[in-house]
This record gives sequence, C-alpha cells and structure tokens, in this order.
Amino acid sequence: MTINVKGNKMELTDAIRQYLESKLNSLSKFMHADENSVICDAELEAMTSHSSDEIFRAEVNCEVSGEMIRAEASNADLYAAIDAIHDELSRQLREGNDKKQKLHRDGAREAKDILHGTNE
Repeated sequence: MTINVKGNKMELTDAIRQYLESKLNSLSKFMHADENSVICDAELEAMTSHSSDEIFRAEVNCEVSGEMIRAEASNADLYAAIDAIHDELSRQLREGNDKKQKLHRDGAREAKDILHGTNE
C-alpha cells in the first residue's frame, strides 16, 4: 500500500504520520487487492474557526482495484479525526465486500435454479 501524506498549515510529526499509516494499513484486511495496487492520498489540515480554537480536518482518498473510496472528518483533536476517517473507510470497504458477495450468491442461486429446472 502506498500512502502519501500531506500537511496543510501544520507540522507533520513522525508520530502523526505513523499513527495515520497504522490506521490505513489496518484496512488492508478488507481490501482484496494486491498491496502494491492500493494508493492512498491523505491530507491533514489545521483550520482556525471563528472562536480561537483550532480544528483539524483529515481527508483520505484511496484507489482500491480501480475504485475510489473517500472519507473526510473534522475534530478538535487530530487523532480523533484520523479515527473517524478509519471508521468511515472500513465501513465503506465492508459494504462494498458485502455487495460483491451478495451479487455472487444471487448469480450462483440463479445458476443452480437453471440447472435444476426450477427457474421461473
């Protein structure tokens, strides 16, 4: 998995980079693709709100087997924003896998019905 990390208006420390990479690498169990064919582009940004608090935005775009999945989150804590990104990406990957399995099962069911002559 190739992970490109970009920081806007903030310093990317090794700890932040390692945390993001560990979260994204943990998603590989949901990706049924060659590890080298997965490309993730991550952008972390520190934004200032109207109150003097700092808000962090995390955005990740991943290309997995020709499909793009995307997640974006904002939070006052950068690590919480990264966790929200991880949760959203894992949800999207699980839903995609469930959809593929359902299509496979439906196709197998139709083939079985045709073989048994029970197709209506």
